[in-house]
Amino acid sequence: MRFRSPRLLNLLDAETHPEITFKSTKFHKDGDKIKADGLLNMRGVEKPVTLDVEFLGSDPDAWGGTRAGFEATTTLNRKDWNIEWNTVLDNGGTVLGDDVEISLAIEAIQAK
Repeated sequence: MRFRSPRLLNLLDAETHPEITFKSTKFHKDGDKIKADGLLNMRGVEKPVTLDVEFLGSDPDAWGGTRAGFEATTTLNRKDWNIEWNTVLDNGGTVLGDDVEISLAIEAIQAK
């Protein structure tokens, strides 16, 4: 996973924990949707999450293989991964909400 902001790197403690991993344990249909259950490891904390997956299509590639595109989303509570930093604004609100929306663009290559 690539990080775009130096502040995000600090918030995620990327120097100590440079990788975020998701290991799927189960795929299943929920109506017309695909769900991917698995374990998300972030900041050294591993918790179960479910991704909502959308299949975008597949095509042959230039090397004789097949590639497929997917988008996946989920919402996490950042405090579940010990991301506690926040600051109070003048109006009494806070800079960060607890819920974080995760969006993934995935390209899969069929194994031969």
